[in-house]
Amino acid sequence: MKRVILAFGALALATACSPKPAEKAEAPAETTTPVAAGDVSNWTCENGDTFRLTLIDDRADFLFKDGITTTMAPAIAASGNLFKHANGTDLFHAKGNEGFLQFGGKETNCTTPDIG
Repeated sequence: MKRVILAFGALALATACSPKPAEKAEAPAETTTPVAAGDVSNWTCENGDTFRLTLIDDRADFLFKDGITTTMAPAIAASGNLFKHANGTDLFHAKGNEGFLQFGGKETNCTTPDIG
């Protein structure tokens, strides 16, 4: 009888000490409406840069005021919309009508009246 009690006690202790299955983390609530393919927005940046952003299916096309163009692909972001260039250094992260541009070795904050 003592062995049965000890066996149940050991089983209960092992069960209590075993790691619990990871709880499924809920995705953070999206605070802005994701941009959709075909959207066009005009951005003005603190450093004087301006650009037009056009979303086309699986890419974002940028046209800067000096005629420079670039294309970036959508990337995963905790919130907002993130676009990264294949070179690994250029990116644009927007949330609502505010954005952060890292392009050509420069970093700047940008805004648009076209969203929000």
